[in-house]
Amino acid sequence: MEELLHILPYVVRAVGREETICERVLQAAWSHIVGDFIAAHARPVRLRKRCLTVLTTDHTWKAQLERLSPDILARINRLFDEDLVEAIEYRVERKGHPVRTSRSRSESSESEARSSRARTHRRERLLRELMPFAEKIADPDLRHAFLRAAIRCLERREGA
Repeated sequence: MEELLHILPYVVRAVGREETICERVLQAAWSHIVGDFIAAHARPVRLRKRCLTVLTTDHTWKAQLERLSPDILARINRLFDEDLVEAIEYRVERKGHPVRTSRSRSESSESEARSSRARTHRRERLLRELMPFAEKIADPDLRHAFLRAAIRCLERREGA
């Protein structure tokens, strides 16, 4: 699998960022991106207009992954060597209910989506600012904890 992961940037460029193919490739690489433990509780289901929809097993996982979004976005885009995904939308999977594939949304859900994208962009900006400091931390778990805590602190200061 490691050898295949190295060619992902070339695959994405070769297909011209065709969303359906990029979506499938992203699904195949998901456990490598987030790890087996998280992958057991969340799965990517759709990539549209550079927004990745991820289904989670419950609201607790949804909340945790929303906090980890900047890190997950950075991992995805680093793996693909380009900004393949700009935002991640998390949804709790409802057993027996298919994922809505319609592109139309009510006004309230559009507003929520815009708000979520704004938060995600703010977190991405903070992540870019913090990465030079975080990269000096050798332990990956400690690095992730530092990034989560620093982003939360900075978001509170900015009134996010």
